[in-house]
Amino acid sequence: MLRKYRKSEAGLNFEKDSSIEGLVGDVGPSHVLKLDVTVTGDGEQVFSTSGDNQLYLADKDGYLAYKFEQFHIQFNKKLEKNERYQISVVTKPQKTEVYVDGEKVERIANPAHPRLAHNSLVLPLETIGGFQGILHSAELSNEAFVNPRLIPTDHFTVSATSQEIPGTETEGPVEKAFDNDPNTFWHSKWTGHQAPYTVAMNLNAPEKVNGLTYLPRPGGGNGVVTSYEIYAQKDGQMVKVASGTWENNTKEKTVNFATVETNKVEFKVLSGVAGFGSAAEIQLLKPLADSETEEPVVPEKPVTPEKPVTPEPPRVEEVGDGTTELC
Repeated sequence: MLRKYRKSEAGLNFEKDSSIEGLVGDVGPSHVLKLDVTVTGDGEQVFSTSGDNQLYLADKDGYLAYKFEQFHIQFNKKLEKNERYQISVVTKPQKTEVYVDGEKVERIANPAHPRLAHNSLVLPLETIGGFQGILHSAELSNEAFVNPRLIPTDHFTVSATSQEIPGTETEGPVEKAFDNDPNTFWHSKWTGHQAPYTVAMNLNAPEKVNGLTYLPRPGGGNGVVTSYEIYAQKDGQMVKVASGTWENNTKEKTVNFATVETNKVEFKVLSGVAGFGSAAEIQLLKPLADSETEEPVVPEKPVTPEKPVTPEPPRVEEVGDGTTELC
């Protein structure tokens, strides 16, 4: 059932009392909800609801959040009013991740539940509504999530000025920082080498690059990077595009910098724990593709409209890759 929403070229325009009801209900975990949305209102903004569970574009504190059973989980991101965002909510058993414009957002620790290390979410998709803004598109999928900013590892080759070879099954060669396995890691040579250490990524062809992610070795310890520089090749020279320091912990770090079209990027470890360098995963990031105007899509069950109805309500299409869309 569709209530008080307006369709425009930009998408579905919602007021606080607009809603689309009778949708797919509770979904997940092991699903991905992708939203392309602009919030235009102030205060609390509820995207979707099932029973007492809710998904927030902005909770009472302004954060991206969800309420599931007895837990209220917040993520460290506040959406700017009138700005367009691409949001991905990735639900896994015992884990929920949120990405905004391709950047992973950290969960805010809850003092009421200090030992809560993992959080599951069943997506509350019985009703969409409770926010003021524009829903440009929405997509629900059971396919594995792939960050749209990631440059695939087969687009480049890697090398390092220091690596422990042959190493062990879980640590040593630089390739272990690019194998999509967070349990294996690159480690600089155990003896005889000193920082700085440089990890180079040579692209097969020039590409636009504007960021890098660094995931420390599992459990922390020797080599966790605390100071770094990033260089990109431009006009035949290596130019510094970013630098900084990180805390000694196991959280994934993301560095964003001005977009540069390049065929080589270097990650230079200036200092690491105990004088070593290590990394479980290093990933290159590219700019998100410019958004194009498209028909809004909403995950929904087929409905039989009452006449007259304008516009025609969405209909479900099952896509062969496991994605559910409405056209």
